[in-house]
Amino acid sequence: MAANGALALDHGLPALPEEFNRSTVLPLACWQTPSFALVIFLGYMSPDSETGLHPEVWQCEYERVDDEWRRSSNFSGSAGWFGAEGPPGTSDGMEGNAVMAGGWLKNPMASDRVEVVVWGWQAPDVDQVSLVQGDERAIREERGHYGTWVIGSERGDPWKVEAHGRSGKLLGSYRHHGPG
Repeated sequence: MAANGALALDHGLPALPEEFNRSTVLPLACWQTPSFALVIFLGYMSPDSETGLHPEVWQCEYERVDDEWRRSSNFSGSAGWFGAEGPPGTSDGMEGNAVMAGGWLKNPMASDRVEVVVWGWQAPDVDQVSLVQGDERAIREERGHYGTWVIGSERGDPWKVEAHGRSGKLLGSYRHHGPG
């Protein structure tokens, strides 16, 4: 998994596989600065006899060392899928929302400049995801596989994520209410 993430950071996301099985591990989205990166992965838990494969979403931090991306944290993740689009066998978990945060990191281990990194999903009609902190907006127009996105900031201020359509209209938002 670590090597797949490093390849995605250097060469972009790989194509979606034709089929998914227990050994499928796929980088879904990534975000990077010159020295720090976060990659979101899709993997699968052991099959359940009743429902088949269960998707898991994993995240891992990377740092740039000697012109290479190296894993700087353990992989962490959770079972389930919450995106509007998804791999075979998943359903829309966004409950009508335009954007949903799946997780965030405050003060990532490998970075001395990044204060917060947020990741999640967007609905198919969303063209732009923004991380808003006060009057500053970090914009993410590139989406990963299945509408997954990652975006970060050098500021540790309270934040919200906004989803905008092609015309620029605000389609929805997610406001973080806790620390970080």
